[in-house]
Amino acid sequence: MNTFAAALSSHPCLYPPTWIPESSQYFTRYEVHGVQVEISTVEQETDSDALECIGVGPWRHHVLIPCGPHHVPVVRLELRLATELLRDRPDRYEPLLDHLSAHGYDADLLHRALTARPLPPDSHHYVETRLTQPPPHPR
Repeated sequence: MNTFAAALSSHPCLYPPTWIPESSQYFTRYEVHGVQVEISTVEQETDSDALECIGVGPWRHHVLIPCGPHHVPVVRLELRLATELLRDRPDRYEPLLDHLSAHGYDADLLHRALTARPLPPDSHHYVETRLTQPPPHPR
């Protein structure tokens, strides 16, 4: 976290590096050329590979996104979706569902991600419905 904070020290810090005991994580937010950039470390152990921020999941299940001359590993959206459902943030999980519906997804990974979290039972049905039925078109 200190290295990240030092690297971005010339940019506005919107949320200083902080330990958040409830979630066992360090978190910070900066603004870099008009874009909010967040980083967190999660200090928990797990055997699962289907969690977004814990264990081997983000290292095993990622895609490379071109960023200038670099390719940046970004966690698979199937894992991110489970996190946003757990946090009950429809402003974030609805666009993820739209994207996965339009571009495809790894059904096995998504199932593992959804079952690795203590989600309400109706979440699984909602995700399945959203991914298999086209959304209604506005009139």
